[in-house]
Amino acid sequence: MKSFPRIIYYLVLSFFIVLMIRITIPYFSLEDDVSFLKIKQWMVHNQVWKLCFFVHVFTSTFLLFAGFTQFSGGLLRKNKKLHRSIGKVYIIILLFLSAPAGLVMSVFANGGLLSQMAFTSFYGLSLQRRLIKWQ
Repeated sequence: MKSFPRIIYYLVLSFFIVLMIRITIPYFSLEDDVSFLKIKQWMVHNQVWKLCFFVHVFTSTFLLFAGFTQFSGGLLRKNKKLHRSIGKVYIIILLFLSAPAGLVMSVFANGGLLSQMAFTSFYGLSLQRRLIKWQ
């Protein structure tokens, strides 16, 4: 019976990883009129925002996969060194690429001031939390 929840876990994990990859693939064209960027046409000419957007999108796919591996007891037991290496890469990418890019983007979030404050707070607190754990 213990294996049934594990199967469900891996099915859900696989679903979300495939979904994230499918969402991300169109952005590899680096075009301004793809998916979400169609509703952000007022921002795509801001090169800083656009760079942050692409950095955030491309690194987040890796972070989703790497983050789930950190909850794998089997990986931790069987290959502690790999588990730690993935965790370190996860933290470095999060702290120095994905979260700062998300923080820049949060200033221009859709939904007005409340959404902007919520996203900015989320990224600010997320960065702070990871920096404290990094030390």
